[in-house]
Amino acid sequence: MVNEGGLDRAHPLSRATVNVLENFREAYYVAARAAAEVLPEDGMTEKSFLAEIRKNHRTGLLLGELIKPESANDVGFKNAINRFAELGFIRIEKRGRGGRDRWIVRDGDPQRLDDFVDTLAASVGSNREMAHRAPATRRREL
Repeated sequence: MVNEGGLDRAHPLSRATVNVLENFREAYYVAARAAAEVLPEDGMTEKSFLAEIRKNHRTGLLLGELIKPESANDVGFKNAINRFAELGFIRIEKRGRGGRDRWIVRDGDPQRLDDFVDTLAASVGSNREMAHRAPATRRREL
């Protein structure tokens, strides 16, 4: 399924799971872009950040940047937030009364996050181009 050159799109397991993976790719892209562009230096609550991500996702769909409306779900967005914390792009802090509020704060080198967003943008862009081709063409390329 995965070889030295990347994902083998002809493999049956790749063909069966590609749509699920595209949902994650779009969710991660929107969340990363929001972390780079919307998240203030002092951070914001996770609830507010998720609202910003959802708004960016709706805008991306309207502009044709994204093609998977089903990728807009809080489970995928929270998964992306936790992964970005593991990668050092953001930090999750507990604030407020008794530490009940989760705050998302930018962390690390902003250029690394920008590079990551660019990589995801290119990946989502290739997905979008493939979706706009004729179905027979897509099948041959998968």
